[in-house]
Amino acid sequence: MRMPKTLSAITCRAAVGGLLAVGLGVAGWPALAAAEAELVTIAPGAVEYYTTAEGLVNGMPVAPARTTAKFDQPLHVMKRLVSQAEYAECVAAQACRPLHKDHRADVSPDMPVVGVSWDDATAYARWYSERTGRQFRLPTYAEWAHLAGEAFK
Repeated sequence: MRMPKTLSAITCRAAVGGLLAVGLGVAGWPALAAAEAELVTIAPGAVEYYTTAEGLVNGMPVAPARTTAKFDQPLHVMKRLVSQAEYAECVAAQACRPLHKDHRADVSPDMPVVGVSWDDATAYARWYSERTGRQFRLPTYAEWAHLAGEAFK
């Protein structure tokens, strides 16, 4: 499997149960090293979703507007969630904040990391970018809706 040489964006997202890495890419990227997360490809497409904006009419809340986002490039998504052991490597490298004391001893390579904030996920993405030489970031709301597909509706 060949991945884009330059990755326009790979993302991490605090998901239910842990961090999820997501990527938007272009053709030509060398194959992933064994230590890197396996990615799957989500085909280009469009998604209709409600915006996250809150609105008021006459002081009363109203339903947010629906909008459509189109994705011309495929998204490359981490096949599995970031493990406790992977996040612990980031903490050991002093690039990520330690987890809450109730989860600091959680270092299983088979269990997803939990209890991470948006800032924690961003720090992990930055560290993982430096480690792999590829750029990682959090997805936009529209990208997340597209990744979720039918489950988002």
